Amino acid sequence: GGVGKTTLAHEIMSKIKGHFESSCFVRNVREESEKHNGLYQLQKDLYNCLLGYSCDDFSSVGDRLRYKKVLIVLDDVD
Repeated sequence: GGVGKTTLAHEIMSKIKGHFESSCFVRNVREESEKHNGLYQLQKDLYNCLLGYSCDDFSSVGDRLRYKKVLIVLDDVD
């Protein structure tokens, strides 16, 4: 930690995200995943970010994203 990896990843993402239909930068994955319902919340936040609206029905997300070109950056993953 401490060498600016998150900042660098965010800057690179900002420069290339125009090549994708949707993009999402997910911060603090390790910390958030350790919380109660953390993985569920991370998944929900990711889908909401990629789809652009709140989605509680995960069963249809695959169909909605299947043919989209998306960029996902997960920060602080163990």
